Amino acid sequence: LNGILSSEEDFYMSFDIILQGGNNQASSFYIYDKNNSDSYPILKLTQIKTDNYYNWYVNDNADQTVSGTDVWCTFELSRIGTRQYLKVKKTSDGTVLFAQQAITNLSADGGLGKMIFNTKRYYSAMSFDNLLVRTLKDSDLPQLSYTIKYVNEAGESIADDVINTAAYGKSVTASEEEVAATLTYNN
Repeated sequence: LNGILSSEEDFYMSFDIILQGGNNQASSFYIYDKNNSDSYPILKLTQIKTDNYYNWYVNDNADQTVSGTDVWCTFELSRIGTRQYLKVKKTSDGTVLFAQQAITNLSADGGLGKMIFNTKRYYSAMSFDNLLVRTLKDSDLPQLSYTIKYVNEAGESIADDVINTAAYGKSVTASEEEVAATLTYNN
């Protein structure tokens, strides 16, 4: 996989994996950028020695932890610009283990390079299947909402707000109807 995954800066990647940590030994799984800089992985999962095998920190962030990886899990990783999003679910039934959210960015470079599973002794294991790398689609990104407000010069609302959604990083537009002048007269 070294260097052949994707040279595109923005990408979508999914794969199925089972990660099992060793008995009281740290293990880790890395995906590197297209430059394969060992200092800056795109995705780093670290199993902490005291975590009883199945809890993994995402990109060294203790507030973002994936649990339950002792079964087949589907990882979905999306990158647009310098923003990265991760979603993890059980492969068998789609139960979400890590809802899609922005993850800490450790690499300034995009694209995909090598993958490494780093382990010590005592029965640490990884199984890997169904790798998919493709061009990013809007549906791979979180949908963000934006609001169009209609107010007069005094800041008073003169019409109902219009709430729309768009994928993160995509340009938003308003329809002709939404930007048409709204006039109200008070006697």
